[in-house]
Amino acid sequence: MTGPDGLLKLFTKNVPETALNEEAPECLGHGKNQAEPDRESTNVRNDTRPKMVVSDAAGEIGINVPRDRESTFESQIARSGNDGLPRWMTPCCRCRE
Repeated sequence: MTGPDGLLKLFTKNVPETALNEEAPECLGHGKNQAEPDRESTNVRNDTRPKMVVSDAAGEIGINVPRDRESTFESQIARSGNDGLPRWMTPCCRCRE
């Protein structure tokens, strides 16, 4: 349950990834694979990038952070320099302009 491949580590990975996948559409203006063909912006999701985060309970965890074609998506959940997981649920998304 709490070992290197235990449920705690699995849940600790799935929760932020799910939150990140909900945060990205707010920035892009559309959900995954739901961009309108006649949209003005060419910015769409462009796969993910790996990021290591540290949890007091589960240790180091590799998560996948969504990225966009124009690199404007800056997650508030998995910020650079994040010292752990307490900020997971910051409820906003900021796009660089």
